This record gives sequence, structure tokens and C-alpha cells, in this order.
Amino acid sequence: AMARQTAVSARLDAERRRVNLAASSEIISPVNGLYWEALAAGGTTVQRGDPIARILDCDSVVVTASVSEAVYNRLTIGEEVTFRPSGGSTSYQGSILRLAGAGAATVYRDLAIAPSQKHLERYDVMIDVPALRSDADLSCAIGRTGRVFFDARPLDLLRGLWN
Repeated sequence: AMARQTAVSARLDAERRRVNLAASSEIISPVNGLYWEALAAGGTTVQRGDPIARILDCDSVVVTASVSEAVYNRLTIGEEVTFRPSGGSTSYQGSILRLAGAGAATVYRDLAIAPSQKHLERYDVMIDVPALRSDADLSCAIGRTGRVFFDARPLDLLRGLWN
């Protein structure tokens, strides 16, 4: 009886250690980013492959612009653009990555910020601005606004001298 009790106690201790190890785990992000959203609440049982959190990938920062149909129809993928964040005087060069028509809700599925209904009534342009990734203040500035310029304007030279 004593041997059986010792064996059961040993198995019980081993099971407690296993449960304690399985109760929590350290998760290492595969990207340089920010914690954005919890998808699993504390105490929830998750299985391998279940999403538990959303992490913003700060190394893949993009700018999205909502444009009119007239502007949209003259743009091409790869075209060079200029982006200037609101409240700043520095302009950044970028290029068009994607063009999506009106009501393109599915193109936002993997982005942090969902579009408003008004935004979905216009045409979507996704822009890669590589210099934003190296600017500490803008590298992961989700939801910030600014202006996108799709072609050179007559007074750009003077604007550059003034700013």
C-alpha cells in the first residue's frame, strides 16, 4: 500500500508539473512590431495554430489613400508618389503597390485599421514609403494621416525652398 501511495504521489507530482508548464508559455514575435489585439482571453484553451493575438509588423509600414475615380483611373502600379505626414514639412518618396476599386473591403482584411464606409465608397491606393521605416517617429505610426501627391505640381520647387 505504501509503494502504491508513493507511485501515485509521484505520478500526481509529475502531472502537476506538466499542467503548470502547459498553463502558460512565452511567445516570441516573428516580426518587429507592436502588440495590437488579443484574440484569446485569459483562461481560454487554445490549440496549435489558433490565433491568440495580432501583432503589427512595423517593418511593413504602408500608406493607404482614398482617391476619386478620376485620379484612380490615371494611376499605375509602380508609379512614384510623394507622401507628407500631417503636421510635418518632410516629404517622403514612395511607389504605388496596389490599386483597388470602390468597395474593396477585402483588401483591408490583414491591415490594422479597418476602412470607414465613406472610405469604401472611394477607390483605394496602397503605397510603399520605405523611408517611413527608418524614421523613429513614423515607423509604426498606425492611423496617422497625411497627404499623397501623385504627380509633380507647378509650385513644388517653391514649396521645397519654403519648407
